Amino acid sequence: MEGNTKGAILVVTYGRWHTTTYIGVGNNALNRVESFMARNIFAIIIICTLTGCRDDFNLTLRFENAGGLSTYTQVTLNGLIIGHVSNVQLDSDHTILVELNLDKLKQIPTDTKFILRTDLLGGGSIDLELGSNSEFIQNGETINGIIAEIDNDGNNIVNELLNFGKKSTQDSILFELRRLNENLEKLINKD
Repeated sequence: MEGNTKGAILVVTYGRWHTTTYIGVGNNALNRVESFMARNIFAIIIICTLTGCRDDFNLTLRFENAGGLSTYTQVTLNGLIIGHVSNVQLDSDHTILVELNLDKLKQIPTDTKFILRTDLLGGGSIDLELGSNSEFIQNGETINGIIAEIDNDGNNIVNELLNFGKKSTQDSILFELRRLNENLEKLINKD
């Protein structure tokens, strides 16, 4: 059976690490399988050592109101997604418990702020503002979260929409229309 080219190629990939092994038929087939298993077990040990085998950091936040939050809502730090909401539930004292799964941050100072932000459409996100304390939050801790107000730009937009029909807004619109009309008349008269 030497020279037989029938067999299978198996590729095991994790990130940028991969192992390719040819499992064939012949005198050395058993040795190839044993070699395949030994190399892949070694690769799995190396991968787990380098990546921590997804040793995520879990926290629970406590909020009075969790408007806009749902499972898989993003958790960000300076615009980078570092995790997601894994569960939202009601506590016995009628507060909202929000469980976070953080996969890119393991050491969080104890004075870090967890801020619930809601956009104009009602969607929520949790943003971290890292503190500077030398003590760190432990995996599994429960922390009080902060609910942010709509930012100033959001307030201005909402106020403009709500005040659209009021007299002061109408006056400013009329003023702008008159100014535009004067500029158009100047352009037409030049020709």
